[in-house]
Amino acid sequence: MLAHARGIRGIRAGEGTAMNHVATAVETEPLLGRDREVGAALSAAPGRPVEFHAACGYGKSALLRQVAARWAAASGVPALHLQVGGYGPNDLRQSLAELCPADLPLSRVRATVVLDDVSLSPDELRDLLDDLPHCTVIIGCARPLLGRRGRSIPLTGLPADLAQQALCRYAGRELTASELPAAARLVRIAGGQPLRLRQAGALMRDGSHSPADLADALEHDPEALDRLGIDALTRPQQRTLTLLAFAAGALLPPDLVGRVTGRRDARTTLESLHERGLADRAGDRFGLPVRHAEDYLALLTDDFTLTEAVGSIQRWLGEEEPGGRVALDAAGTALAIIGHAAEHGDWIVVARLAETIEPVFALAGRRNAHADTRAAAGEAARRLDGLAGHPVTDDDIWNLLDDEDAEAELVPRSLSW
Repeated sequence: MLAHARGIRGIRAGEGTAMNHVATAVETEPLLGRDREVGAALSAAPGRPVEFHAACGYGKSALLRQVAARWAAASGVPALHLQVGGYGPNDLRQSLAELCPADLPLSRVRATVVLDDVSLSPDELRDLLDDLPHCTVIIGCARPLLGRRGRSIPLTGLPADLAQQALCRYAGRELTASELPAAARLVRIAGGQPLRLRQAGALMRDGSHSPADLADALEHDPEALDRLGIDALTRPQQRTLTLLAFAAGALLPPDLVGRVTGRRDARTTLESLHERGLADRAGDRFGLPVRHAEDYLALLTDDFTLTEAVGSIQRWLGEEEPGGRVALDAAGTALAIIGHAAEHGDWIVVARLAETIEPVFALAGRRNAHADTRAAAGEAARRLDGLAGHPVTDDDIWNLLDDEDAEAELVPRSLSW
């Protein structure tokens, strides 16, 4: 079987994209209530890594950006700040090596390495740390990974007073006296979670909801702020968010998003989604956590289809040099889409995309992504052969992509993994 963060074993969400390297992290806004955590990160040293763990929405990425910036300011040397996502251990090592001086093995590198959104297993992380004996390593992850190897710090919600300050910041105004009781209730129900406060503040900023409205909605439905935020989106915003949901787990550059969605203002649209708390941002790339993908797709009403997205990516890959960074970005996005397509039984899409991106990963030397792409292609071929009752050729796949009736006859959309 394959593997994917949504249930296909072997494909890591976001694996294969050109990893986001932040040479100099910029503090775009001061953090509230994280002085203790920043201090703990700055106390890390070679052989004594520090990790921050929490579910999505508690501000791990913002904290790590701040930490990377503080290290750079204190030492005069930029930290190596990488958004790891679904990278496998081999591809992660290669990306680290690409950031280091030529011909210098990782075991001799002396640097501060900030790794965000780490999804390695504890054993994989231990082996990686063994390869970086002279590096100070700071990690963000969803669950504890270090064990006794280092210091593990859980991120919790902001205290009530700071949570209310954050709500005002995101709303772009101070609260009125009459709003204070409802706002206090809202931040309590939100648990001081920075993402929820950002979403609520955006809805207050556009004048569509009061603190009392939002507190009532959130009390009855923990996902209410997602729903209300998506309902307020324009069609271009919905189209862009649909693509992020198809490629959940990957971080996409604005140029790629604009090419696939046909939007010239892709960067502005992506920034607006981030400001509303509906998209993640790491440097100049944007994405959506895997856990949000299906819920968001159920709420989105734009008619942008998976087939349309796949066609745009394939056309762009056909115009780019397969060994370049642009092609690697598109291939990583395609690999994330493969996971979505396989979960929904779209084996034609899986087969076509896998064939398209396999040479890109081979040329880039992304061993984990390349192996998983080949596994995806093999599983798609097995599924399609079984459904058709005979081997399905490449020409068959191309023809089926252009003939929705024939594809529906061969591959029922109800087929599940």
